[in-house]
Amino acid sequence: MDRVGRLRPTALAASFLTALLTCATLATPPPAQAAPHEPMINHATLGLGFARHLSDDFKDSGLENGGQGQLAYRYSLNQSVDLCLDMRSMMASDEVTATDESGNPIAVKFESETSYYGPGVRWSSGAGGVRPYLQANVFFVKETGRVELGDISIDASEDGAGFGLMGGADIRLSRLLSLPIEATYLYGKPEVDVSSLGMQVGLTFNFTPL
Repeated sequence: MDRVGRLRPTALAASFLTALLTCATLATPPPAQAAPHEPMINHATLGLGFARHLSDDFKDSGLENGGQGQLAYRYSLNQSVDLCLDMRSMMASDEVTATDESGNPIAVKFESETSYYGPGVRWSSGAGGVRPYLQANVFFVKETGRVELGDISIDASEDGAGFGLMGGADIRLSRLLSLPIEATYLYGKPEVDVSSLGMQVGLTFNFTPL
């Protein structure tokens, strides 16, 4: 089983800030290439990416890294400020081989899923084809774990509260579609610390002119 060494907090903070700057810098075309960004009121986003648990609670568990998903809706109050409603999730799994009392091999599978639901506020800058943004959310957090041993499975779940800080750039592809590239920091502690740092890309549907 692969083991990933623990990152120091200062390195994590530096990585997060670097990711935000990279998204905004690399995605921004020269001014002459920036397409007009027609303001819209309603925005629906589907996002997928990769995340890493930051807590020592997941160290050497095989569940340190996993996939990240997002389903979100935003309502624009004006060209710079949006109200958001996000559903986000991080899922990780691992499988090892153990032996039963007779010495026969048996697969043991571990699964972890952390879900985040809650409102937030986004601030966007610029009116061209690429718009850097920062977003903050408060979340209801649900952590679910499962262990499968042959035909036997054990489930457990805990609820709690948390928050999220996100930033990146929204790249306009057409009048109705845009491509958000985003760095995420999600925090929650239902029972154990399930905070994570991730990157994701999505597809946003923009409709109803402002």
